Amino acid sequence: MKPVKNHESILVSDIEILSCESFCKECIALCQGGARVVELFALDRAKNKDDQLVFVVLADDLNHQFLIGSTYMNKAGYPSLTQEIPAFSLFERELFETTGIIPIGHPWLKPARKIKADYPFLDTDSDQLHRVGVGPVHAGIIEPGYFRFLCLGEKVLHLEIALGFQHRGLEALIQKSSMSKGILLAETIAGDTAVGHSLTYAMAMEALAGCVGQSQILRGVGLELERIAMHIGDLSGICTDIAFTSGAAEFQALRTKIINTTQAICGNRFGKSLIQFTSMPMTIQISDLIKGLIPETRIKLKAYQDALFNATSVLSRLERTGTIPNHIAQKLGLSGFLARSSGLSVDTRLSHPFGIYQQCSIQSHIVKSGDVSSRVMLRFLEVFASLDYLEILINQNLDSNNCNDDKSLMPNRFVISAVEGWRGEIIHIAITDETGHLMRYKIKDPSFHNWDGLAYALRNEEISDFPLCNKSCNLSYCGYDL
Repeated sequence: MKPVKNHESILVSDIEILSCESFCKECIALCQGGARVVELFALDRAKNKDDQLVFVVLADDLNHQFLIGSTYMNKAGYPSLTQEIPAFSLFERELFETTGIIPIGHPWLKPARKIKADYPFLDTDSDQLHRVGVGPVHAGIIEPGYFRFLCLGEKVLHLEIALGFQHRGLEALIQKSSMSKGILLAETIAGDTAVGHSLTYAMAMEALAGCVGQSQILRGVGLELERIAMHIGDLSGICTDIAFTSGAAEFQALRTKIINTTQAICGNRFGKSLIQFTSMPMTIQISDLIKGLIPETRIKLKAYQDALFNATSVLSRLERTGTIPNHIAQKLGLSGFLARSSGLSVDTRLSHPFGIYQQCSIQSHIVKSGDVSSRVMLRFLEVFASLDYLEILINQNLDSNNCNDDKSLMPNRFVISAVEGWRGEIIHIAITDETGHLMRYKIKDPSFHNWDGLAYALRNEEISDFPLCNKSCNLSYCGYDL
């Protein structure tokens, strides 16, 4: 398979087209050798009415590169990769849903997003088990999603999560858009990850256009501010779910100061318009603003951490609740803080560094227990690491770059853009045609496969623990339902 670096633009013709048999064997061999599944998708431009050109992207983290391969497949199908590599399961379901190509032998083949009345949920005829359905319409302002619990009394034996009620068509919209409009669409992929997704999009387009955009320092600042704000907001939500109300209020007040700082930088509390193609430098004013924020945030966060982990009532709810063991996290292909809280070393900022992370490395933390407590502790560790990193960035020489947002893209190119958002690894893949226009744009939010981690975390837990486990993962509905 073709090795490429993060944000490296290559010719589509440089990607070898393997026979279907060789393609499957190589995918399995590479994953068994330590590679991670990143994407599996079709080009959507058939060689003929039956064949589809299918691409696979694997991450070779140790060598800081991605491996890309392709093959032609048709509806006659291919031997399912999931049997050997479980992390392929949802990718194969999505490929089947969008192309009709059957992964023969898939253990539970069904649509990934098309939820219909006859959707094949796991069911039982046992009189001792009962089903509890939650959603798809929820209280508050969260997105639609259906949770189906199979329970023995109060104990959850199986949780199935169905997300696919909006069908926003964002990939197709981005394919048809100019760069200036595309970056606005990228901000809407997941509203709480506006910086992460718009940065991933911007760096993909810049790789195809052969230019570099705004200050890399400012981009790093925006990404880490987003990480800090969202982690602190989640800590508030977790405190709410365990009735630790003083902590909930304190974390929410602290989060407000973070997002107000983001607003002072770009005019929006969630970082919309922060990522630009044209020059938007890191200024002395922005540097001074962040410099004043860091000490207070660090002091308050340490005090809140001590209060949280010194309360026995809190620990009794967090420890050994919603555990995702290391080997399960690896099989499911989890990424981001959900993977790191189960002991997996998965962090795109280190394994596939981009932008300012190529010049200034950030410390990445791992917690091994895999329960709610570990996910809470890791959030603290990551916020402290981000504060330390911001302190480094604001003392760098201020830089500025420029890229025209209507610059033409190079024809017949393929680029993979990976950014470590606050939830985990964000993937955007762009392919141009012979005229330099986008003919395929593929998006993967880290929630895509991390939802399976939440489903596993509920096994053998009390159904009343679902809100706590759900908030400790805090996955995106809309990031999944593109």
